[in-house]
Amino acid sequence: MLGGTLSAQTTMQRVTLIEQVTSASCPPCASQNPAFKTFVDNNYNNSVKITYQRGGGSYIDPMWDFNPNETNGRVVTFYGVTHFPNTWMNGDDYGAPSSIGQNDLDNENNIPATFHIDASSQLINGNTEIQVDVTATSLQEYSAGSDHQTRLYIAVIENDVNYTSAPGTNGEEDFYWVMRKMLPNQNGTVIGQQTIGQINTVSETWTIDLSEVDPADLDVVVWVQNSSTGDVHQATRTSMAATTNPLSVDESNFAGVEVYPTIADHNVTLGLTLAKADLVQVDIIDATGKMVSSNNYTDLSNGYNTINISADDLTNGLYHIRIKSGNDVINKKFIVAK
Repeated sequence: MLGGTLSAQTTMQRVTLIEQVTSASCPPCASQNPAFKTFVDNNYNNSVKITYQRGGGSYIDPMWDFNPNETNGRVVTFYGVTHFPNTWMNGDDYGAPSSIGQNDLDNENNIPATFHIDASSQLINGNTEIQVDVTATSLQEYSAGSDHQTRLYIAVIENDVNYTSAPGTNGEEDFYWVMRKMLPNQNGTVIGQQTIGQINTVSETWTIDLSEVDPADLDVVVWVQNSSTGDVHQATRTSMAATTNPLSVDESNFAGVEVYPTIADHNVTLGLTLAKADLVQVDIIDATGKMVSSNNYTDLSNGYNTINISADDLTNGLYHIRIKSGNDVINKKFIVAK
């Protein structure tokens, strides 16, 4: 967790976190889910959705079997709910999904957000792992006794899980926004009490079970929530980007790559040890995936080279450095905290 100041801004537009618990063997779930999906699809730009599939006992659900502990940890332990279907918006219990209307979501979105979240995710190592990088910046002061319970949560969801025949007993074959993994787990990461502009950074990886999960259909949902009161301060979604070249440093022209300091206010130094002299392209990409600069270096020699990167024009947050030499691509990251 790092200190820093972003700006004098104290609120921003809120994105509502919608959570639902359902089951492939729950008849009321099957009857309400189609209309609820339409509702969520119509609010794609101002909400993010996570579905927790439950099973156990007579409730058959292979998605529950895939990750029962984290589903239980979120639904039963955190929210104290054992029935389904049930929904929450920004941590508030709204009951069955059929009870939620557009006015309810609009009212949630009209409450200003007090955190700014930047998140990026990519598939690495031949698209067998997920790497998630998050910065969450507090826009208000959180110094009350309960504020030490503030946590950052990350959930990897599969947008569409389809079966050729119903896997449970309620006839449903298609399921949406299914939680596959929480990072590091259902307890999230404690970020605690905050000062205005405080920057919190979290990086996580997960090895995908390719026998059950389609890596091309994954998104990552990130949110900041008070684990004592349940209040969600802000949420966001990031889609997966596949790496085009999963070469390791040992297999490429890059004999060594280092970035220092990794937390910078004005300048970052990129140290490159090249096996042979070659053109090197260096791209700086922000946490939203936008390229903020791109430069080609033609005067680098074999051996050790340094490249200076100015952070003066960069706003606070997480940045990726994409370094290309021929067909080799290496990704590094640094944080700007002024």
